[in-house]
Amino acid sequence: MENPWGHLWSMIGGARVSGQGASGGGTPYICTSFDYANGTYDDIGFNLPSEYGWVNAMGYGSENYDWVYLPIECSTNANSLLPIGDSLWTVPSLNDTTVLATGGAFGYKEACGPFYYAADRTM
Repeated sequence: MENPWGHLWSMIGGARVSGQGASGGGTPYICTSFDYANGTYDDIGFNLPSEYGWVNAMGYGSENYDWVYLPIECSTNANSLLPIGDSLWTVPSLNDTTVLATGGAFGYKEACGPFYYAADRTM
């Protein structure tokens, strides 16, 4: 069966990741309105890992954003099948603002899927 996630990247609208160097892979923020360019963004309550690799653990946002489900721990030595089976591309010691994308590209083979996140795309 062909991987339904392996032919596309999907931008996650209304999500940004910002960092000032000391916040690991950056802090995810969610837009409080549908005005993504000028809207207010709220911190979801945790940072992304500074190491990219296979996802070992997922975290969910603060009380207002408990539906946000993003990686909190990654490792290059982890098993590509367990526990999540997808990976995260992040910027170590992020000192910029990036957007989030999910999915993957055909050539990434097992490194694409519904929980494969790219948080290394600058705005």
